[in-house]
Amino acid sequence: MLRANEDAYVRHYPSPIILSLFESARRLKTRWANGNDIKKHDPISYKPDFCVYTQTININCVIPIAEFKPTDNNSAVESDEVKLRRQMKAAYNDLVENRIPNPIVCGMLAQGKRISNYVMDMIAPQLYRFRKISEVDLCFTLSQLDSLPTIVLRLSFGLTDFN
Repeated sequence: MLRANEDAYVRHYPSPIILSLFESARRLKTRWANGNDIKKHDPISYKPDFCVYTQTININCVIPIAEFKPTDNNSAVESDEVKLRRQMKAAYNDLVENRIPNPIVCGMLAQGKRISNYVMDMIAPQLYRFRKISEVDLCFTLSQLDSLPTIVLRLSFGLTDFN
């Protein structure tokens, strides 16, 4: 892959696929990083690159959270998976505080040519479960466009049927 900054990587590769999955549902809203985060949280601890949320009875419910990294731009301070896990835990705790029964938070981590999907729930008091449920390679060239249906299927399957 050509060396590109994170914004260019997101705009050209995972963004069109992810937006097509989530913007088709009218009740879902999307937010990108850079000032559009849910304002309740400290920006250092809760700043996903992308999140999808819905609002029910004046309560914002974050559904999936995503982190995007080109292959040559991995974080030196903490791994992207650890960062995603921390963001998902904060979103999960928000859902619990808002009295959402049995919440589950989904996360996506796009690193280079691969997107991995994760879910987080709580299996006992103070015991969070973080699981990888699917992964798929993105298409980067015209010759790989025939894999697009598989990509969409794996991403949508991973976020809707994970039990």
